[in-house]
Amino acid sequence: MGVAEREFEFEGARVRYLEGGRGFPVLMLHGSGPGASTLGNWRMVLEPLAEHEVKLLDE
Repeated sequence: MGVAEREFEFEGARVRYLEGGRGFPVLMLHGSGPGASTLGNWRMVLEPLAEHEVKLLDE
């Protein structure tokens, strides 16, 4: 599944997220720690979730 980078502003802070797929929306949040990133944590499950509209918060 291809993903597009998007962002929005919330209380004066820019929030970046990735979006892809189609269907019922699913919001995915990753954990933190050294080297933690959205694609690093979720890249292996993006294809199976392509039937959903996936939103991956990055920051």
